Amino acid sequence: MNIAAIDIGSNASRLLIKSTEGGLKESYDATVRPGFDYLTRVPMQLGMDVYANGNISKERTEDLAQAMKQFRLIMAACKVKQWRACATASLRDAGNRQEVIDRVEAVSGIHVEIISGEEEARLVRDSYFAQIQSRPHQVLFTDVGGGSTDVCLTVDGKVIFTRSFPVGSMRIVCGSLESDALPMLSQQLRRLSDAHGQLHVVGSGGSIRKICELCPNTEHPRHVTYETLDRLYHELEPLTVDEKMARYHLSRDRAEIITEAAQIYHTIASATGAPFIEAAPIGVRDGIIVNLLKNL
Repeated sequence: MNIAAIDIGSNASRLLIKSTEGGLKESYDATVRPGFDYLTRVPMQLGMDVYANGNISKERTEDLAQAMKQFRLIMAACKVKQWRACATASLRDAGNRQEVIDRVEAVSGIHVEIISGEEEARLVRDSYFAQIQSRPHQVLFTDVGGGSTDVCLTVDGKVIFTRSFPVGSMRIVCGSLESDALPMLSQQLRRLSDAHGQLHVVGSGGSIRKICELCPNTEHPRHVTYETLDRLYHELEPLTVDEKMARYHLSRDRAEIITEAAQIYHTIASATGAPFIEAAPIGVRDGIIVNLLKNL
């Protein structure tokens, strides 16, 4: 049978459908195979409302409800038997979050679960360990989204530290990032690095994967170095959104936040002293699928 994950983020909502064939006997395959698995993404930018005004507008609420209605129809067509729908930072921080999820459920029949930053980090971690067979000794997971940066440190697979920081690309774009938020994130990462030594830093989310595409590393395709982040940030910073779209072939919703995401990852690389950040094919949606597979 097929199972599905819905991930409602600050920038986009995603539906991932995977077949249960094979389960987790060996490892979870994050690739989406035509005719077998299915992935769609709808740019909602809920965070642009939340981090500018505190609430999600009626227009974006209706857009979200209609998108979830379409997701429900797709799941029915694909004979999905089990699913989980999770919302992250933008809905966590929205003053009218209950009103929004009530409207979504009324229109689509999909109950949306608003998860904590710690749960978000756990799902990302689960999706990584289900895929990577040769696990690094110490892994620092950094999930940078529109509204939060979720950090989780594991040593030999055991969680040592986890925390969600109110640092996100959309907060910076909307001018609502607290002045001490980025320094606080940097300070905490330095403490972890000082206490545990060299960390293997893993980045997750659409922004780090796009950054990796923009700065290909032929020797290590998934590695983004500090020098690369530094160069890319200074290339992006003076450009307008339209110029970023034209020069780097970006969608508008990605072009609007890519500079800020690069800034946050630049801070992470600097604070940890890591030689690179691994842009892994992981995320909340894959963590949901992994957990559904485990529970079948």
